[in-house]
Amino acid sequence: AQVEIENSIATGIDLTTGSQVAGGRTDLDTFLSNLYESLGTTDGNVLVGGTSRSIADAFGDTSAIFYNVQDAAYGAVGNGSTEDSAAIQAAISAAETAGGGVVIIPPGTYKVSTTIAVSGNKVQVLGLGTPGSVILKSHTAATAVFTVTGTNFYVSNVAFTMGAASAYLVSLGSGATSARFHACSFTLPSATGKGIVTTHATARAVFSGCSFTQSIATGSMFEA
Repeated sequence: AQVEIENSIATGIDLTTGSQVAGGRTDLDTFLSNLYESLGTTDGNVLVGGTSRSIADAFGDTSAIFYNVQDAAYGAVGNGSTEDSAAIQAAISAAETAGGGVVIIPPGTYKVSTTIAVSGNKVQVLGLGTPGSVILKSHTAATAVFTVTGTNFYVSNVAFTMGAASAYLVSLGSGATSARFHACSFTLPSATGKGIVTTHATARAVFSGCSFTQSIATGSMFEA
Protein backbone atom coordinates (compact mmCIF):
# COMPACT_ATOMS: atom_id res chain seq x y z
CA ALA A 1 0.00 0.00 0.00
CA GLN A 2 1.18 3.50 -0.76
CA VAL A 3 0.89 6.38 1.64
CA GLU A 4 -0.01 9.75 0.16
CA ILE A 5 1.21 12.91 1.83
CA GLU A 6 0.05 16.45 1.15
CA ASN A 7 2.22 19.46 1.84
CA SER A 8 3.08 22.69 0.09
CA ILE A 9 6.69 21.53 -0.41
CA ALA A 10 5.69 18.36 -2.28
CA THR A 11 4.87 17.89 -5.94
CA GLY A 12 3.91 14.62 -7.56
CA ILE A 13 1.16 12.20 -8.62
CA ASP A 14 -2.29 12.30 -7.02
CA LEU A 15 -2.76 8.66 -5.98
CA THR A 16 -6.54 8.94 -6.30
CA THR A 17 -6.65 10.27 -9.87
CA GLY A 18 -3.21 9.15 -11.08
CA SER A 19 -2.54 12.58 -12.54
CA GLN A 20 0.34 14.99 -11.98
CA VAL A 21 -0.63 17.76 -9.61
CA ALA A 22 0.91 21.20 -9.59
CA GLY A 23 1.95 20.89 -5.96
CA GLY A 24 1.04 19.55 -2.59
CA ARG A 25 0.78 15.79 -3.04
CA THR A 26 3.16 12.88 -3.48
CA ASP A 27 3.61 9.40 -2.08
CA LEU A 28 5.71 8.92 1.02
CA ASP A 29 8.24 6.66 -0.67
CA THR A 30 9.00 9.21 -3.40
CA PHE A 31 9.25 12.03 -0.87
CA LEU A 32 11.70 10.10 1.31
CA SER A 33 13.77 9.08 -1.73
CA ASN A 34 14.02 12.73 -2.79
CA LEU A 35 15.01 13.67 0.75
CA TYR A 36 17.76 11.03 0.74
CA GLU A 37 19.08 12.30 -2.58
CA SER A 38 19.12 15.87 -1.27
CA LEU A 39 20.87 15.05 2.02
CA GLY A 40 23.36 12.66 0.45
CA THR A 41 23.12 10.03 3.18
CA THR A 42 20.69 7.98 5.29
CA ASP A 43 18.86 8.31 8.64
CA GLY A 44 18.12 12.01 8.23
CA ASN A 45 21.79 12.96 8.35
CA VAL A 46 23.65 15.19 5.90
CA LEU A 47 26.88 14.48 4.06
CA VAL A 48 29.59 17.02 5.00
CA GLY A 49 33.08 16.58 3.62
CA GLY A 50 32.34 12.91 2.91
CA THR A 51 31.17 12.25 6.49
CA SER A 52 27.57 11.51 7.52
CA ARG A 53 26.56 13.91 10.30
CA SER A 54 23.34 14.98 12.00
CA ILE A 55 21.90 18.28 10.75
CA ALA A 56 22.30 19.84 14.19
CA ASP A 57 25.94 18.75 14.36
CA ALA A 58 26.72 19.90 10.82
CA PHE A 59 25.24 23.37 11.19
CA GLY A 60 26.35 23.72 14.79
CA ASP A 61 29.96 23.28 13.71
CA THR A 62 30.48 25.63 10.79
CA SER A 63 34.20 24.91 10.95
CA ALA A 64 33.37 21.87 8.82
CA ILE A 65 32.50 24.29 6.00
CA PHE A 66 34.25 27.60 6.69
CA TYR A 67 37.93 28.14 7.48
CA ASN A 68 38.81 31.65 8.64
CA VAL A 69 42.55 32.26 8.28
CA GLN A 70 42.49 34.49 11.39
CA ASP A 71 41.00 31.79 13.62
CA ALA A 72 43.31 30.69 16.44
CA ALA A 73 43.81 27.34 14.72
CA TYR A 74 45.57 29.10 11.81
CA GLY A 75 46.74 32.45 13.19
CA ALA A 76 46.92 34.87 10.25
CA VAL A 77 47.24 38.55 11.22
CA GLY A 78 46.83 40.58 8.03
CA ASN A 79 48.73 43.66 9.20
CA GLY A 80 51.06 43.88 6.20
CA SER A 81 54.22 43.03 8.12
CA THR A 82 53.58 39.71 9.88
CA GLU A 83 54.38 36.62 7.82
CA ASP A 84 51.03 34.93 7.07
CA SER A 85 52.02 32.23 4.54
CA ALA A 86 51.84 29.30 6.97
CA ALA A 87 48.50 30.41 8.41
CA ILE A 88 46.83 30.71 5.01
CA GLN A 89 48.32 27.39 3.91
CA ALA A 90 47.02 25.69 7.07
CA ALA A 91 43.47 26.93 6.46
CA ILE A 92 43.55 25.81 2.83
CA SER A 93 44.99 22.41 3.80
CA ALA A 94 42.20 21.96 6.36
CA ALA A 95 39.59 22.62 3.67
CA GLU A 96 41.32 20.16 1.35
CA THR A 97 41.38 17.47 4.04
CA ALA A 98 37.64 17.90 4.54
CA GLY A 99 36.99 17.39 0.83
CA GLY A 100 36.43 21.09 0.13
CA GLY A 101 35.35 24.25 1.89
CA VAL A 102 35.37 28.02 1.97
CA VAL A 103 38.57 29.69 3.17
CA ILE A 104 37.72 33.16 4.49
CA ILE A 105 40.33 35.92 4.38
CA PRO A 106 39.11 38.93 6.41
CA PRO A 107 40.02 42.48 5.33
CA GLY A 108 43.73 43.24 5.68
CA THR A 109 47.08 42.92 3.96
CA TYR A 110 48.64 39.47 4.25
CA LYS A 111 52.38 39.21 3.74
CA VAL A 112 53.29 36.02 1.92
CA SER A 113 56.93 34.95 1.58
CA THR A 114 56.48 31.29 0.59
CA THR A 115 54.28 29.70 -2.05
CA ILE A 116 50.81 28.60 -0.98
CA ALA A 117 49.82 25.33 -2.66
CA VAL A 118 46.22 24.46 -3.52
CA SER A 119 46.20 20.81 -4.58
CA GLY A 120 42.80 19.68 -3.28
CA ASN A 121 39.46 19.99 -5.03
CA LYS A 122 36.49 22.28 -4.35
CA VAL A 123 38.43 24.90 -2.41
CA GLN A 124 36.99 28.42 -2.43
CA VAL A 125 38.90 31.45 -1.19
CA LEU A 126 36.70 34.37 -0.17
CA GLY A 127 38.07 37.84 0.58
CA LEU A 128 35.94 40.28 2.54
CA GLY A 129 35.42 44.01 2.73
CA THR A 130 36.35 46.92 0.49
CA PRO A 131 38.83 47.09 -1.18
CA GLY A 132 39.01 43.48 -0.09
CA SER A 133 41.72 41.20 1.22
CA VAL A 134 45.22 41.91 -0.07
CA ILE A 135 47.76 39.14 -0.62
CA LEU A 136 51.20 40.81 -0.78
CA LYS A 137 53.96 38.70 -2.28
CA SER A 138 57.17 39.62 -0.47
CA HIS A 139 59.76 37.04 -1.58
CA THR A 140 62.05 37.25 -4.59
CA ALA A 141 62.03 33.58 -5.58
CA ALA A 142 60.67 32.85 -9.06
CA THR A 143 57.63 31.09 -7.65
CA ALA A 144 53.98 32.01 -7.27
CA VAL A 145 51.89 33.33 -4.40
CA PHE A 146 49.34 30.61 -5.18
CA THR A 147 50.15 27.41 -7.06
CA VAL A 148 46.90 25.73 -8.07
CA THR A 149 46.69 22.10 -9.17
CA GLY A 150 43.25 21.26 -7.74
CA THR A 151 39.98 21.32 -9.68
CA ASN A 152 37.02 23.63 -9.03
CA PHE A 153 39.20 26.30 -7.40
CA TYR A 154 37.37 29.58 -6.87
CA VAL A 155 38.63 32.95 -5.59
CA SER A 156 36.55 36.06 -4.94
CA ASN A 157 37.40 39.60 -3.78
CA VAL A 158 41.13 39.07 -3.28
CA ALA A 159 43.79 41.56 -4.38
CA PHE A 160 47.05 39.91 -5.48
CA THR A 161 49.95 42.37 -5.36
CA MET A 162 53.59 41.90 -6.29
CA GLY A 163 56.02 43.26 -3.72
CA ALA A 164 59.24 41.59 -4.91
CA ALA A 165 61.08 41.15 -8.18
CA SER A 166 61.30 38.03 -10.33
CA ALA A 167 58.17 36.26 -9.18
CA TYR A 168 54.66 35.15 -10.12
CA LEU A 169 51.29 35.95 -8.60
CA VAL A 170 49.30 32.83 -9.57
CA SER A 171 50.48 29.60 -11.20
CA LEU A 172 47.92 27.22 -12.72
CA GLY A 173 49.11 23.62 -13.08
CA SER A 174 47.87 20.37 -14.57
CA GLY A 175 44.84 19.89 -12.29
CA ALA A 176 43.59 23.48 -12.54
CA THR A 177 41.17 22.78 -15.36
CA SER A 178 38.31 24.92 -14.00
CA ALA A 179 39.77 27.74 -11.89
CA ARG A 180 37.59 30.82 -11.46
CA PHE A 181 38.50 34.32 -10.28
CA HIS A 182 35.76 36.84 -9.50
CA ALA A 183 36.16 40.50 -8.47
CA CYS A 184 39.89 40.01 -7.92
CA SER A 185 42.72 42.38 -8.79
CA PHE A 186 46.21 41.59 -9.99
CA THR A 187 48.91 44.25 -9.69
CA LEU A 188 52.52 44.31 -10.90
CA PRO A 189 53.64 47.67 -9.51
CA SER A 190 57.35 48.28 -9.68
CA ALA A 191 59.33 45.10 -10.24
CA THR A 192 59.82 42.57 -12.99
CA GLY A 193 57.52 39.64 -12.64
CA LYS A 194 54.55 37.77 -14.01
CA GLY A 195 50.88 37.81 -13.12
CA ILE A 196 49.08 34.60 -14.09
CA VAL A 197 51.17 31.73 -15.43
CA THR A 198 49.90 28.43 -16.80
CA THR A 199 52.37 25.58 -16.49
CA HIS A 200 50.33 22.88 -18.20
CA ALA A 201 48.37 22.67 -21.45
CA THR A 202 45.16 21.60 -19.65
CA ALA A 203 45.09 24.56 -17.23
CA ARG A 204 42.03 26.74 -17.67
CA ALA A 205 40.72 29.80 -15.82
CA VAL A 206 37.77 32.17 -16.06
CA PHE A 207 38.05 35.78 -14.87
CA SER A 208 34.94 37.86 -14.16
CA GLY A 209 34.86 41.40 -12.83
CA CYS A 210 38.64 41.38 -12.28
CA SER A 211 41.17 44.18 -12.81
CA PHE A 212 44.75 43.96 -14.06
CA THR A 213 47.37 46.65 -13.47
CA GLN A 214 50.88 46.54 -14.86
CA SER A 215 53.05 49.65 -14.45
CA ILE A 216 56.42 48.15 -15.33
CA ALA A 217 58.41 48.03 -18.53
CA THR A 218 59.26 44.36 -18.30
CA GLY A 219 57.39 41.28 -17.16
CA SER A 220 53.97 40.06 -18.30
CA MET A 221 50.51 39.80 -16.79
CA PHE A 222 49.67 36.53 -18.61
CA GLU A 223 52.04 33.79 -19.67
CA ALA A 224 51.31 30.31 -21.00
